Formats: sequence, C-alpha cells, structure tokens
Amino acid sequence: MSIRCPWVLAVLMMSTFLLAACASIPTTRTDVIGTWKADNYNGKFSNLLIISQSAERSIREKAESIMVKSLEKQGLNAVASSDIMPADKEINRKTVMAAMAGKGFDGVLVSILLDVDRIMIEIPPSHGTTIDNSLGGVASIVFSPGYVKHHSVISLQTHLYDTASKRLVWSLKSQTSNFSTVSDIEQSVSQAVINNLRAMGLI
Repeated sequence: MSIRCPWVLAVLMMSTFLLAACASIPTTRTDVIGTWKADNYNGKFSNLLIISQSAERSIREKAESIMVKSLEKQGLNAVASSDIMPADKEINRKTVMAAMAGKGFDGVLVSILLDVDRIMIEIPPSHGTTIDNSLGGVASIVFSPGYVKHHSVISLQTHLYDTASKRLVWSLKSQTSNFSTVSDIEQSVSQAVINNLRAMGLI
C-alpha cells in the first residue's frame, strides 16, 4: 500500500515514535544489595507481625498493608502492627511484645528506611524525521529538546525476628528506583522480600 498524503505519513511516523517512547518508560525496580541468614537456622514462618518503622502514620499503614496482602497471597497469615498498636504508641521491643501477646505470631518482619538518594540524570535530545510540506521534502526535527531528570533511590533494611528465641534470623538490604508513589515502592519491595524469603526457605 502506498501513502500519497504527506500528513498521513507524518502522523504515522509520530505515532510510531510515541509508542516506542512509552514502551521504554522504566517501571519500579527493587535491587537486593545484600542479604544474610543466621547459621543453622532451619525454621519456617507462617504467622507474621509486620512493622514499618516510618514516622509518618499514613506511610506506615500503607507499607504494612501492602506487605500483609502480599504475604497473604502466598498463603501466610500476616497482621499489620498499625492494626493492633495504638497510633500514639512508640514502636520498641516492649510495646511490640505487648501487642503480640497471645496472638500466635511466630515471627516479626520489620522494615527500616536507611536513606533517600537523589541522582541527577541528563536526558539527551531525541530526533526523528517527518515530511516538511513547505519544502516538499524530508527534514530532520527534534521531538524532545532534552532535559535533566532528578531520580530518587530509596534504601531499606528489612529484618526478620524469630518470636520464640527473640533472635534476628534474616536481613535484607534493598534499593528501589523508578517509582512514582509509596505504593510503587512497597509493592516492589514486598515482592523482593518474599522472593528472597522463599529462596532462603524461611516461608
């Protein structure tokens, strides 16, 4: 099929460029920077208390809720600390132990914000070709002039404690990038944590 109308060709070319650009937009990504498991620990967990040590109540609730739902999809029982601990209670060993009493938890999963890094990324101009009607030929144009993007990277540490022995049995450090919302971060981190816990034989 031949295309005789220059504007139709230009529209098609622009559409192709936009589709390619959209396809290249990165999704939220969590990288595991380091992980540790206690020697000779062979226990498995099925009933976890989830704690996000965030000073912002709404972020704590969101983070804990997403982790709970992610674990429940794996067939585990999990409860958010924000559901059983008063908002004005400080999260420490004493208050956590009191909240856990009589609820049958075999483990406590705690996430801690370590750092937020801001990285500057230079995005170069993007070029393409289109039909220039005024000249009756093909001319090169710039679709995007280029810009500077500020990119944040969230570093988290996640710890798993055995309730019976009150000891730390597993730890994971992660870095999350390419996110837009708190939900993006927590969904990505939850998946990375669960994948590693499974690989370590802990769930």
